[in-house]
Amino acid sequence: MQTLNLGFMISSIIVAFFCLFFDGIRLHHTQHHRIYKMGTIIVLISAIMDFLASYISLTSKNTFWLNTTNNIYFLIHSALPPLFVAYIFTLSGKGYSFTRKQYYLFFLPFILLESCIICNIISPGNLLFMYDHDGNYMRGPLAYLIYADTVFYFIAIMITMYKTKDLFLKKNFNVLVNASIISIIGLIIQALFVSIRIELLSEAIACIGLLLSIENREMDIDQDTGLFNHKIFLYRINSLLKLNTHFELLSLRISNIKDYETLLSREEYQSLIMHIASFIQSLLLHNELGYYYDDGLFVIILFHNKIYRVSEILRLIQERMNKPFYTEHNEILVQSLIGSGSFPNKIKSLEAIQYILENTYSTTHLGCHYINYKILQNVYQEATLAPYIDLALKEHRFEVYFQPIIDLTKKRAIAGEALLRLKDEQGHYLNTEQVIRVAEKQGKIIAIGQQIFEIICQFISHIDMDALGLEYIEFNLSPAQLTYGQLTQSFSSILNKYHIDVKYLNMEITETENMDNSEMQEKMNDLKNLGFKFSLDDFGTGYSNLTRVFSGYYKNIKIDKSLLWESDGNKEQETILVNLIKSISQTDMSIIQEGVETTEQLERVQQAGAKMIQGYYFSKPLTANEFIDYLKRNLH
Repeated sequence: MQTLNLGFMISSIIVAFFCLFFDGIRLHHTQHHRIYKMGTIIVLISAIMDFLASYISLTSKNTFWLNTTNNIYFLIHSALPPLFVAYIFTLSGKGYSFTRKQYYLFFLPFILLESCIICNIISPGNLLFMYDHDGNYMRGPLAYLIYADTVFYFIAIMITMYKTKDLFLKKNFNVLVNASIISIIGLIIQALFVSIRIELLSEAIACIGLLLSIENREMDIDQDTGLFNHKIFLYRINSLLKLNTHFELLSLRISNIKDYETLLSREEYQSLIMHIASFIQSLLLHNELGYYYDDGLFVIILFHNKIYRVSEILRLIQERMNKPFYTEHNEILVQSLIGSGSFPNKIKSLEAIQYILENTYSTTHLGCHYINYKILQNVYQEATLAPYIDLALKEHRFEVYFQPIIDLTKKRAIAGEALLRLKDEQGHYLNTEQVIRVAEKQGKIIAIGQQIFEIICQFISHIDMDALGLEYIEFNLSPAQLTYGQLTQSFSSILNKYHIDVKYLNMEITETENMDNSEMQEKMNDLKNLGFKFSLDDFGTGYSNLTRVFSGYYKNIKIDKSLLWESDGNKEQETILVNLIKSISQTDMSIIQEGVETTEQLERVQQAGAKMIQGYYFSKPLTANEFIDYLKRNLH
């Protein structure tokens, strides 16, 4: 058996050395590759120590050297299980989101085991292992701790792979499963049969499997630049988005690359691309990844909110791109665009990031210019939102929430503002302001307004407004709706359909620079004659002015929340807000203060004279049923 074990150990040494030798010629050192190399070195050193211990046991039986080689073996080899878990974390992308505290907790069992091994070395108790006088290896009473540590990390491996299986390329996942199975078989055999030392050989075989598959990066590298290619970039971004891991994205687009591909010889064109790629590679530090997307687009991924690194890299790129590149026969000054952005933010899909990157290409000026990702994000969101709004209109997907408006004198809700809501396909609520902005650009806001008005009327028809203490429901009227010729007739028709008294409805209007338009004025007069009353919304921002306030149209003046929030800790803003409330309070109009969230804000506007309040201090926007329940509770 000793001879067989020596064969296992020599085989382990040869296989581990083979892995390190062939791995040493590669140029691309990713985070998971560094962990792989560290693990292979551990297997090699452990195999050498195990071989020396067995050889000494067969020859001199020197207890000192037996203990020394085994102590080194256990100290080093116990790091292998946590390293393999870290390898899987990093390969899936999950490891990039770990905090320092999480890493400490993750390695805690390993640290405790190392402490036990050190205690075994310096104390005479031999609790983990020992050698008898004949040089035979013997397990101590606490030897199970070594295997318990391995089992703990093996369970962590299984859980991690199960939870993150969708983040791996299929071939990589299969290789990891096979490597885990091979390693655990070796562990089980050696745990059950102490005389068979096959664990290291199984680990060495797992290493060579990883080397020939996952760590074989030839298919992942762009041949022209030596950077990671388009496919690997998309795979990595997709993993990060699924894990909701924060990352910074920087791009460099050579916008006239097609011109140089035509004008330069093949050799000079490749030389130019390699010069730029080498420069990008020179910028990268530990854990920073560079990719060649396509057609002159280079991309860098950074992790852990390294804003200072983003600024530094952008500065270095801009400085370099404003200088010429030299090929064998030409001096070349390129046209380039650089961009940067933090993800995931409002953008949470791979398609959106592709759209942003693929649209950073237009400049006609030499040198380097910066493009703001946020502009492209808004363009993308609006482009994808437009067809969804059409679908929502067709399938009546718009919802209405109600936020209570509190009368401080009556100490209860006397009204509610109807607020538009729309969910995406995943059930997440879309940004209402953006939905409205896109709908206005599309010319769909009139149709949406009709649907929302009908939902409100339907709601009122199903409840007893007076019994609930409700005087009216406020709803927003877009200025664009005031240009609709059939608006009054349409609203009148819906009111008649649901038998609604117009006194239960109040229109909120946000004034714009076009409000003095005669067509809009005429439409407001028609609505007023129909019985509608108006509230001036978002007063204090935009185009609102005191002339319009005292025009006689408005029942309520809703002071914008931004004026209130800006008055927090700002005496000048507070004075403006207080004087504004006092001035309007002296008229027949009522003030509704929006955005009240704290006791201090409530006391401030109440002392100034505001008697009607809307905001999260009293209630968030509620569904229809929640709103009814809220009103019933407030009556008592």
